[in-house]
Amino acid sequence: MGIEISFTQLPKIRKRKIQRWLVITLLVLFIVINTVGSFIGSKVLSSLEALSDKSAPTASLALEKKLERLPHSDVSIVSKDGLTLKGTYVRASSDSKNTVILIPGLNSSRYSVQKFSEIYLGRGFNVLMYDPRAQGESGGKKISYGYHELEDLTCWINYIWSKYPYGQIGIHGESFGAAAALMESGLNSDKRVKFYVADSSFTSMKDLISYNITKSYNIKNKYLQNVMFFYTDLICRVKNGYSLYKISPLNSIKQYSSPVLFIHGSADKIVPSSMSKTLYENKKGTKDIYIMNGADHGLSYTSNPEQYKKVVNDFLDKIYKQ
Repeated sequence: MGIEISFTQLPKIRKRKIQRWLVITLLVLFIVINTVGSFIGSKVLSSLEALSDKSAPTASLALEKKLERLPHSDVSIVSKDGLTLKGTYVRASSDSKNTVILIPGLNSSRYSVQKFSEIYLGRGFNVLMYDPRAQGESGGKKISYGYHELEDLTCWINYIWSKYPYGQIGIHGESFGAAAALMESGLNSDKRVKFYVADSSFTSMKDLISYNITKSYNIKNKYLQNVMFFYTDLICRVKNGYSLYKISPLNSIKQYSSPVLFIHGSADKIVPSSMSKTLYENKKGTKDIYIMNGADHGLSYTSNPEQYKKVVNDFLDKIYKQ
């Protein structure tokens, strides 16, 4: 006994087959696109670790000798997620209650920013320089490109504030440290921080990754860059539990009008100096910017120490004359 199919049933059967194949095709495309996207996202996220600063990882002999002549001590705090963070606290004088916090960049220790201490010690500021999480002697296995580092900086500010209530606090950061400093400025509603110096900061993680996508893959199409960043952020959310979209100094500096000095090298190949210019243009209130001619990433001080000191001191003179 055979199965009879009328001619009127054939279009319905053909329609169901087409629908089935369409669903399968779309499902395969979905899987392929997301697999490729996730692979690219993982690769881009991993490439961030290669954005190491070129500043010296150890203290200079001259600065080490100067530190030996000043009262200093090793200090530590515990981060919100339970990591032990290590630092060095240097006293300018016995009666000074003002402190500048120095923050190194990616893949650097506190010794890479020790060079800045001379500027502030000479003006009577105590200096706190610390190792960010997962760097130097501090605990942790992963950096977070500013996300958790912002929380860590707040903990260090609380430490200084508890030590010297109502003393003035300044923050001087380099590269990713500068980005953390600028993001903290968006939380400075209580004005505990008097000023910020941001050396070689990026505008946002999205802008930084898009810039490196253009440089590494020669992809200039903004739509494709946005797609690649979407998957990079997705992988970061899954692996690390936070969003790269939230790492944005540019958004933070619009919150309050705390004084900021932007410094950047004109020959920076990792973070273009145009990003500091954009930050400067969007900053309200007291601000200054200096582009160090010919300096690469994180090397503005090294390329011309005397000019760098003058720029910072002129900025501080302006603040304290107001």
